[in-house]
Amino acid sequence: MRFLFFLILSFNVMANDFVDKYGRIHDRQVFRGEPSSDNGWFYSAVYVRLGGKLNIDPKIGEYCSKARKRHPESVPEREEIPISRDEILGLAYLGYLKPEDLDGWNFSPYEKEEFNLVKFTQEALQLIDSFFPFKLKHRTYFWKNGLKQINHVAFVVPIQDRHFILSQWGQYNWFYHLVHEIDNLIPREDRSSRQIGFLKTGKDIQSVFNYYQDPKHPAVVKAKFSNRK
Repeated sequence: MRFLFFLILSFNVMANDFVDKYGRIHDRQVFRGEPSSDNGWFYSAVYVRLGGKLNIDPKIGEYCSKARKRHPESVPEREEIPISRDEILGLAYLGYLKPEDLDGWNFSPYEKEEFNLVKFTQEALQLIDSFFPFKLKHRTYFWKNGLKQINHVAFVVPIQDRHFILSQWGQYNWFYHLVHEIDNLIPREDRSSRQIGFLKTGKDIQSVFNYYQDPKHPAVVKAKFSNRK
């Protein structure tokens, strides 16, 4: 009976752990240290923005430091998943990504074909899910279906993000800064956009409570502590 008690207790401890074997935080509980999401760098960056401390495995940090590698949201054993915009921001905030790591502000991990307007137009039309209302297929569609021309635009870092990335390394571009400030004036309703906004500005701490569902999540605990100050 005692053995069963400790077995259940150990399972609950594991189940309530949001930190993967690389030291990164996820929005969902991990099991046996395996990443439970594809946005570990972003969630970890939000936690650090709240004042949290991480213990990242140096090997995974080194692996992820070049954005053009097939990404570690992606960790080494999940190389088929390309990096996403929020992971780029997370890597930059945590100091693993420099502006010069990006190839012309394009973070595609794939080789880009020579641009062909006809092929590009054909692929772009494939991404349209509906015209009325206008809706695009999920961002994973193009790389899962080998639409290579779309690489020219799908992985381009948005202008409003470039200021944030540059600022992490003490660099500045007045135009990127202007677009960044204008973008911050736009109200955000969806949870993901609000979390990106919080990472960039440190404002809208309520977005943390809205995003993470488990009250025991490290970011929620940190956010509660910050609100008491």
